[in-house]
Amino acid sequence: MARAAKAPRRWHTHAAHFERAEAREIVPGVGMVVYGNEEGIEYDLRLAPGTDVDRMRLDVSGAEGIRLDTQGNLVMDVAGRTVLMRKPAIFVEHARATQGDRKIATRVLASPEQVNGGYVIEADGSVGFRVDPHDSDATLVFDPSLSVSYATFLGGAGEDSANSVALDTTGKLYVGGTTTSATTFPESGGKQIGPGGGTDFFIAKIDPAASGANSLVYLTFLGGSGDEAGGLVAVDASGNLAIMGTTTSTDYPVTDASKRTSGSNDLAVSEIGPTGATLIFSTMFGGSGAESTQNAGGIAFDKSANIFVASDTTSSDLTATPGALHVAYGGGTSDGFLAIFRPSAAPNLKYCTYLGINALVGVGGVAVDAGGNAYIAGSTSNPGTSFTALNGFQSTYGGDPSDGFVMKVRPSGTGAADLAYGTFLGGTGLDKALAVAVGAAMPATAYVTGTTESTNFPMNGTRAEPQTSLKGTANAFLAAIVQDATTGKTSLTYSTYLGGGKSDRGLSVAVTAANVAYVAGKSTSYDFPWLDNFQPFNGDEDAFISKLDPTASGAASLIYASPLGGTAPPGAMAVADGNAITADSAGHVFLAGRTTATDFPRAGNPGNGAQPICASCQTSQTAADAFVVAIQESGAASPGVSFTVAKINFGPQSVAVQNTIPLFAGLVNTGSAPLNVTSLGINGQTHLILRWS
Repeated sequence: MARAAKAPRRWHTHAAHFERAEAREIVPGVGMVVYGNEEGIEYDLRLAPGTDVDRMRLDVSGAEGIRLDTQGNLVMDVAGRTVLMRKPAIFVEHARATQGDRKIATRVLASPEQVNGGYVIEADGSVGFRVDPHDSDATLVFDPSLSVSYATFLGGAGEDSANSVALDTTGKLYVGGTTTSATTFPESGGKQIGPGGGTDFFIAKIDPAASGANSLVYLTFLGGSGDEAGGLVAVDASGNLAIMGTTTSTDYPVTDASKRTSGSNDLAVSEIGPTGATLIFSTMFGGSGAESTQNAGGIAFDKSANIFVASDTTSSDLTATPGALHVAYGGGTSDGFLAIFRPSAAPNLKYCTYLGINALVGVGGVAVDAGGNAYIAGSTSNPGTSFTALNGFQSTYGGDPSDGFVMKVRPSGTGAADLAYGTFLGGTGLDKALAVAVGAAMPATAYVTGTTESTNFPMNGTRAEPQTSLKGTANAFLAAIVQDATTGKTSLTYSTYLGGGKSDRGLSVAVTAANVAYVAGKSTSYDFPWLDNFQPFNGDEDAFISKLDPTASGAASLIYASPLGGTAPPGAMAVADGNAITADSAGHVFLAGRTTATDFPRAGNPGNGAQPICASCQTSQTAADAFVVAIQESGAASPGVSFTVAKINFGPQSVAVQNTIPLFAGLVNTGSAPLNVTSLGINGQTHLILRWS
């Protein structure tokens, strides 16, 4: 290798990057597909027809104490740590069979047929597979299922909302949001930084492996005597937490000489130490207008612990840095901006640029890849020629009132060269990109979610989508955008609608591997494409969580989709919004948001949270509490229940008189295991006649 490094003729440039590699036959009859991600690798095994599954073995190098637990999970000790591979639920899917092969994979398919099986420890200590008789030409599929492992409310007697969530390397959660009830939180020991006012930021650090009061590591309130909004968080490798939002406070706590400007609000950016009690860095940043008027924006750390923030602004006098992409305001109703702060160096403001769009601009989020590049997602009204669609797969504006957009910015201070790409993302109706995440593969893939009212939202990805059309007034979506390392051109590798017959909005996206993407949001659609859901749709507005495989095509790329909600007293509404999601590579998924339901989540609540009661829901004028839910994926198959209607309104009825117009509702099993109905219950003074046909 040393000789090659000194011999230019042996160098290779513009080497292609791949998200997966396939070996046709690693041993006779068995192929392997390997996926790379930031946590390591994942693999699929393909068994050709006639291959004996009983002869296949897994030999884990360096593992000791290999065993099966009572649930059939594979447990092993590796380098002093316990590693768990969950028991697979195995299915066959005939539509995926190709050239007579069958596949052991980690994804749910459209109409699976369950096959019993799992791991087995052989006499020689190796790990084998046991699979009951099945169609030898079919695909074998490992299917995840869901359960709630931790759930808690967070809030007092006022209005509380969790708007962001982050996960550190030890599995601890950091939840950020806003509260009007800091003094009435039932948790004791909360820290107050700043004088506090009408609405403050709150930050909670949670250990989801603990329970009760022990699960709340710290609770901190941050704010001045005015109002704070947003409360978006990120966490670095040292456990320091950064939070951003807006403030109207003249006395917001800062560590520098920044002061409130003449505008109606300023951006507040703060970094808090690992104990949650001290400010490492805090500043106010703004101009003569208003910040975050359209969306809350986003925040992220890079690997050097610099803080990236992005949002929209009506201020034409922000402090743009020399050599920025755009040093001048775009000129429209609002423009976007990207700012980078370095808490431990002077000056603290490392980079600031406008996006330079002459329109009504909103910024939904920002993500940072391993190379320090920023990915900004948002929406814009017709920008004319002011939006630079460099290397974009969609170079023209789709239609009013807005299109989504994604920009990749290299903050190097080289002016126009800082823009790596810019692309529209939208059709002829309203489209908004509300969140963005970045995969670890280089060149990085941007995963974008939001909401669309366009019947022609871009669906020209290289892989077929599971939902091809707009079903309601607005649907959520997931799109994956990749940039070619050689040409710089972007392409849409995956895109799908996500929604039902009413209104749905994707609010957050998280990615743990090339083939694992999570979308969270809110839905009013009872007919959302629920799959392996662990509770039915509530009927008002539910949070939702969906897991997708953007490397697969069609129905196979939707792994699961579940609502999370609660119920409300007669005449009231129960609302739950899934504002933020994060996950790790072991199948632990964490959702945060707000709810007005006292029984949220309605199914599987283990009752182990730091705050088991929704304090705001108990007041005479119902308000929302923040919530945090930890969801554990497993290989156990389970049924799911969905209904063909959200609610049935019989209207005014006379006592003891049969309803003249029959009203019907259907129950559908949207899970991957048989559903057995053993009883039916009626609440209230009601008589019900059931007819089976």
